[in-house]
Amino acid sequence: MAVIGSIRRRSGLLIIIIGLAMLAFIMGDIFGSGGGGFLSQDPVTAGEIDGEPVSLQDLEKRTAYWSTLYGTYYRNPISQEQARQIAWDDIQYDRVLKEQFNEVGLALPLEEYDDIRFGEGVLDEFKTSQNFKGEDGNFDPSLVRATYENLMNSNVEVWNSEKYRLTRKQMTNKYNELISKAIIANSLEAENSYMDKNSAVDIQYVLKRYSAIPDSTVSVSDSDIRAYFSEHKDEARYQQTAGRDMELVSFLVEPSEEDIADIEQDVQQYIQEFKDAPNDSVFTVVNSDTKRYTAIAYTRAELDSTTAEMIFSAEKGDVVGPVEDGDVIKLIKILGDEAKEEATVRHILIKSDPSNDEEMKNRADSILRAIKRGADFEDMVTEFSDDPGSVNNGGKYEWFPRGQMVKEFEDFSFDESVGSLGVVKTSFGYHIIEVLDRRSEPQKEVAEFIKNIRPSSDTFDQVYEDASAFALDVKDVDSFRSLAQERGYEVKTAAGIRPSARSVS
Repeated sequence: MAVIGSIRRRSGLLIIIIGLAMLAFIMGDIFGSGGGGFLSQDPVTAGEIDGEPVSLQDLEKRTAYWSTLYGTYYRNPISQEQARQIAWDDIQYDRVLKEQFNEVGLALPLEEYDDIRFGEGVLDEFKTSQNFKGEDGNFDPSLVRATYENLMNSNVEVWNSEKYRLTRKQMTNKYNELISKAIIANSLEAENSYMDKNSAVDIQYVLKRYSAIPDSTVSVSDSDIRAYFSEHKDEARYQQTAGRDMELVSFLVEPSEEDIADIEQDVQQYIQEFKDAPNDSVFTVVNSDTKRYTAIAYTRAELDSTTAEMIFSAEKGDVVGPVEDGDVIKLIKILGDEAKEEATVRHILIKSDPSNDEEMKNRADSILRAIKRGADFEDMVTEFSDDPGSVNNGGKYEWFPRGQMVKEFEDFSFDESVGSLGVVKTSFGYHIIEVLDRRSEPQKEVAEFIKNIRPSSDTFDQVYEDASAFALDVKDVDSFRSLAQERGYEVKTAAGIRPSARSVS
């Protein structure tokens, strides 16, 4: 058992599927079709692209590359199926599109490569990314340039993969644009298209459903059924896909205390570098597992007491942490002090549209005059307000921050003095608003460096050994079930598993 465990332990599987049904399924597939599986000496073909076979070895090699790249370098693990799809698209690109690019003379010179990243022709993926927005909230091409320069100096593998990815994307876009420019319609096609879209006929028909015929009036014999089966059994609509029902147990891989301690120790090595970083955005995009930069403002109430004390006692430029927060460990850099403005108001909404706008404005003004003369505001809410979200609360919206409401509503709530009462027009209609209270709560604006808490390879190996030991103790279905119960594992059922399935629900 120790030898087998040693052979298997490095595979890194998350879940071990155990069950005799699966064993029979796999062994039947390997040995039952002749010339396949382990007995075949011929290269295994994964499929065809442009009439040429794709070897499974090549596909799996590329799959492993992309899986490692995303998991190790991008720190954004993807499933094996996702990596395999990227690898397949990769081969398609090499075999089909590249040849087409060469035939039509398409190329991507260095000047254009720079242009799509930080020039006038920058791609939308950079322009819209939060990672590359400056302090004014607008796209800052210098952040893109700095990020790629940092990658070139510190992580050539990712830099090369990014260059390949962007080159492939831009070349494909250019080729598709050429194709679209070449697709035209002549006058006859245009006429036919117009007629197809604008011609119509009226028809009348009668229908009698099979369900309207009583079953008792139809007699079907066994010979009728056999004859129908024999006549139609080879039709595609009746073909069935082989499947199996399986019983399984799963072994959950969770980070150990040692794993968490190791990650914390790794994070501590970044503290001084984060503190001294001249550009927080570039630093977090390159080094943080989230691969994005966002300035966040926290009040004390939004943090646990320990973290709040650390953050609010720190000065601008300090780095706080490591802090464990759910399934991540953070370093928090203090960017500055802010104040969070909040307001409490109550309102009555009178909905309006262009057909009745004047009438609704007069109604809102009448309600405002009635309230100023002493009418009860809450009674008027119940009788007139068209806002179902606040009717049951007397029309109140309590302690909302700036940026949450539509501009006109927000401006009145925060710019008018407490106790003010007035009518405001928004896209929803007319609001009779009364400002009840306002407050300003201190905030700390911070940038966060994040590392995900993940199981180590040693933890994976230990869980795999536990699963292997369980598998070796299973002799048949009954022992599988009894051992699972004895050792506290939940037996689950996966129904209808197809031969091509990549996962088990």
